[in-house]
Order: sequence, then C-alpha cells, then structure tokens
Amino acid sequence: MRILYKELKTNNIIVKLVIFGSVLICISAFYFVYKATDNANKILYAINDQGIIIPLNRIDDKRDQVKIVKSAIAYFVDQYYTLDQFNYSDKAEKVLWLAAEDFQTMYKDKQSKGYFNRFVQTGAIQKAKVIDSSIKIGSYDSPYQVNYQVLIEISNGGNTNKYIVTNTATLLKVNLNYPYNPFGLLYTNFVESNLKEYKEN
Repeated sequence: MRILYKELKTNNIIVKLVIFGSVLICISAFYFVYKATDNANKILYAINDQGIIIPLNRIDDKRDQVKIVKSAIAYFVDQYYTLDQFNYSDKAEKVLWLAAEDFQTMYKDKQSKGYFNRFVQTGAIQKAKVIDSSIKIGSYDSPYQVNYQVLIEISNGGNTNKYIVTNTATLLKVNLNYPYNPFGLLYTNFVESNLKEYKEN
C-alpha cells in the first residue's frame, strides 16, 4: 500500500512538473512570437554584397502619416489658392475632388458671386504656400484635426499684395483616388479665418 501511495505521489509530482513546464513553454512561445512581430514592425533586414544580414530601421509609420497629411495640405492649398486666368477652371475641378459637400457648397457660392471671374477680367495672378512652421496636426490617426496658415501673394498690374489666412479643417481618410485625390484625405469642416495683410519685418 505504501509503495502504491509512493508511486501515486511520484506520478502526481511528475504531472505537476509536466503541466508547469507546458505552461512555461506556452508563455515563452507567446513572448517570443510577440517580440518577433514587434521587431518585424520596427526593423527591416537586408543582405549586403558579402551575404551578411544587416538590420535596417523601418521609418516610423506615424512620422510617415504626418508627412502625408502635410503633403495633402500643401496640395489642397495649391489647388485652392494658386490661381490665374489660365488655370482657375482646371483648379476648380481638382479642388472639389479633395473636399466634402460643405466645402463644395461654399466654393460654388464663391463662384456664383464672381469671385474667380476677376482672374479672367483683370489678369491677376495669385500664388500661395503653406507656412510650414504653422502646421498643427491634432493626432496621428484619422480624422486629422489640422490648423495652419497660408501666405497669399496677389500680383496685378505691377502691384503685389500679400496676405495671411488661417485654415482649420478635419481631414478624413478615404480611398486613394489618383489623380483626383492622390493622398486619400478628404477635407471637411473647412474654415478660413483671420485674413490679414502680411507685412515683412
């Protein structure tokens, strides 16, 4: 009887050790899979001309997304503000692909009031660029709340005037549609404010 009890006790200990070992192996396996996946998201590997594997740092996805948002802003500003008598109708078609219905309504209202006809009638040339240092992006994930300033330069008959306008908008991630929406970001809740004359120091 004692021998049987001793055998059962030994078996019981072995079973517990096997279970403990199995749990430890499972936890270790999950840990190594997690580390491998995390590592794969951060590092790319390349083989040099000598056949040696070299780790390369992957460009941070969030920084990439910020670059895309900034590029989308610059593209929108160019289509909306950089105008002359030759390109304004082409730009009008392009900019409407970049924005939602609220912007389209506002833009078409400006068209109906003759705002853009002045480029044909007077030959005025309007150039614009985003002031990079003014760009503020609310988050790394869509929707992007953006705020930035645009420097506008209007030349007409030898006279040049400069203005600054502040834009705020919400950029939604949509399907990339080249060439109509090359960055896959749609302008919504667009507001222009604080238009003022620009004076260089």
